[in-house]
Amino acid sequence: MLGVLYTDDVTIRYDKVDDGFSDPVSATKTIKGAIQNKTKQRVDGKGVLIITDNLLLTNELLNDSDLIVYEGRDREISFKDTLTSHLFGTIDHYEYRF
Repeated sequence: MLGVLYTDDVTIRYDKVDDGFSDPVSATKTIKGAIQNKTKQRVDGKGVLIITDNLLLTNELLNDSDLIVYEGRDREISFKDTLTSHLFGTIDHYEYRF
């Protein structure tokens, strides 16, 4: 539904699965998405106030340990939302705050 908004190439840094004997190896991939600069305050499940400045909209499911490369820096995902279609109950897109 929001596919036309996904005009940004967003680089994601993630850890490849290691064999348990060596150090994890970091790799990158590029996904389509849209980055918006919006400051938002939110309280997490533990009652901690989280303030974020950026929002990534995408169809890609990311892990909590993935890093978003933005303006040359690795940014941690603060929290994510899964938005579903009201008509069909299917996943519409993901929102990641960082």
